[in-house]
Amino acid sequence: MRFTLAGNATFNAREGAHDDLVLALALAVFGLSRPVPATSVPVEWPS
Repeated sequence: MRFTLAGNATFNAREGAHDDLVLALALAVFGLSRPVPATSVPVEWPS
């Protein structure tokens, strides 16, 4: 974790880390753990 000059915290993975693979696996496991697979996502736009 690093702080910018404005005081905001930024998070970065170290060089060569495979965090994208870990996140993809986590999403796959989460999707398989759902009792009913999601086939669509309803979107409602404000009138």
